[in-house]
Amino acid sequence: MKSRLILIVVAALLCLAPVAHAEAKLGIVDVQRVIDESNRGKAARDLLQERFEKEKADLEQRGKAIELFKEDLEKQALVLTPEKRAEKQDELQRRIKEFTRLKKDKQEEFNKKQMQVLREVMGAVMKVIQGYGKEQGYTAILDGTQGPVLFVGDGVDITAQIVERFNQSAAGK
Repeated sequence: MKSRLILIVVAALLCLAPVAHAEAKLGIVDVQRVIDESNRGKAARDLLQERFEKEKADLEQRGKAIELFKEDLEKQALVLTPEKRAEKQDELQRRIKEFTRLKKDKQEEFNKKQMQVLREVMGAVMKVIQGYGKEQGYTAILDGTQGPVLFVGDGVDITAQIVERFNQSAAGK
């Protein structure tokens, strides 16, 4: 909704601008594509994926241990005293509860880290877009992923140039 309002305001301002002024220069950037295709975006995604795979492997190992405990309990159910069986079932429930809580905590931690990395990359992308816009004399650069951009003429989509510029800026650091 906010992006639609911005698009309407920009369009209205462009329509109201006197003809005597220089032509408006608009650009469209697919910010998500910049993140997906840039070296820094790929590196961030790979780092998160690597971390996720390690956490996933650890959780799978813990899940298997619970399954083994459960199978062992089922095999011994007939030979255990009712008190011992109840004790083992309580232990199983405790392990399942801890595992579920750990799984939820890990997912929240991963989501938080993913958002933090995305914010950092987005901040760097926005600086590059702003610098490029000023340098190239753009009146406005819109995010093509955020609003209802129904048509983009040739030369208006500057995503590839932003990816290239972002890669150059990241390489210099």
